[in-house]
Amino acid sequence: MTNYIIKPLGEMYMEEVTADDIRLALVPLSKKSEGLYNKVNMLLKCIFYTAERNQLLEHNPCAGISGKGGKPTKKKEALTEEQTNALLDFAKEDNTYKAYCSEIIVLVNTGLRVSEMCGLTLSDIDFDNRMIDINHQLKKDKDGYYTEPPKSDSGYRKVPMTDLVYETLKNVIQNRKNVSHIEVDGYKDFVFLNKRGYPMYNAYYTSTFTNLTKKYRKITKKDIPNITPHILRHTFCTNMANKGMTPNNLQYVMGHKNITMTLGYYAHGSYLSAQAEMQRITT
Repeated sequence: MTNYIIKPLGEMYMEEVTADDIRLALVPLSKKSEGLYNKVNMLLKCIFYTAERNQLLEHNPCAGISGKGGKPTKKKEALTEEQTNALLDFAKEDNTYKAYCSEIIVLVNTGLRVSEMCGLTLSDIDFDNRMIDINHQLKKDKDGYYTEPPKSDSGYRKVPMTDLVYETLKNVIQNRKNVSHIEVDGYKDFVFLNKRGYPMYNAYYTSTFTNLTKKYRKITKKDIPNITPHILRHTFCTNMANKGMTPNNLQYVMGHKNITMTLGYYAHGSYLSAQAEMQRITT
């Protein structure tokens, strides 16, 4: 069956593959046989699902590919500035979700992977130079907490703090309660803690943000993209690209292994960004 996976899909790094690449690879199969198309489609879904579940990928490019013709589902969207502000305003007034405003602010203003944010320790935060040192990730499974190095050499980076992130992290650290003295693979003094004083972790934020999305839609009657840690990272990258950050600097801040990820997946142009860029160039 794998003989039907056409080039260049089989020659790409998994993290480079997009939904459009999958669709292009499946087009010839849809013309040959619906059964063959669906078998190969399912095989690819299993491969990428396993990679995503094991946190080798941040998203599954097959998630939007259906059977019987491969029509795409709605693409993941970045939050607009208005949506981001509305979400934060809503969360700040909610008794349940006001506890997570700081994390939303940090993720949407730094582009950190959620496991990188969870792994932040006091020694990683340089307030004097307004810099966040990314040198490991914190994760948790049924056996407990563990750390991993960044996804690639490019993942080792120093992320600048905006004024908002600076103030937010200051407040988070000053207001920590019941701080446990847990040490994970030599790392201690974690910044983001749960009520028991233990480090926060990826799955908790994923479920919490999903419930926040549902409650926001129910109460405000407004539509909003599904909020996940990855969507907040996606939003940061899109915003920086649309505001004119150079691709090489954006690649560095995001910790992408290659520029293709920065240009091809995260940074999407829009009418407003194109209009602003044309006005900047022509005036």
